[in-house]
Amino acid sequence: MPLPRPPRRRSTPRVAAVFTAATLIAGPIPALAAPTAHGGDTAKVDAQLAGALSHGGVASFFVVLQDQADLSGAKKQKTHAARARAAFKELRATAEDTQSSLTSFLDKKKVGHQDYRIAHTVQVTGDHKLVNELAKRPDVASIVKEQHYKLDDTETAYSKVTTARTGSSATGDSTPE
Repeated sequence: MPLPRPPRRRSTPRVAAVFTAATLIAGPIPALAAPTAHGGDTAKVDAQLAGALSHGGVASFFVVLQDQADLSGAKKQKTHAARARAAFKELRATAEDTQSSLTSFLDKKKVGHQDYRIAHTVQVTGDHKLVNELAKRPDVASIVKEQHYKLDDTETAYSKVTTARTGSSATGDSTPE
């Protein structure tokens, strides 16, 4: 008799958003001093991004902004829900105030972009010239190459867990593998 399927977690998108934000903010720290091949502010451009753009191509990257939200007011709230609401409100307000100049700059250059207000970043696809222009801006903290990570397939992971729990292999026999 097969085991019942575990319920899907509703927090998966939130966990993914937090993981993405943490990766964007913490990921480029070792590479901040990497030089760029075409000038610009070398301390702001990720080494992987500089390498990807060194042959004249385009790449997708994240522009991490300098100003960060003050979440001290959210920490003073009594309940978890109140803290979450206050933090969300402050993060969104800070992003709307500080991202507007960057997004208007990108709009004037007719460059497509995707804003991530909670992570306080903007995703852009461009060449080395655009990266150098963005690196010179005082409101930009760092520019990081987009990363792709492969996650385990849920069906494969579920079958491995079921096999481990029941002690049967995929062929149906009960001999351990």
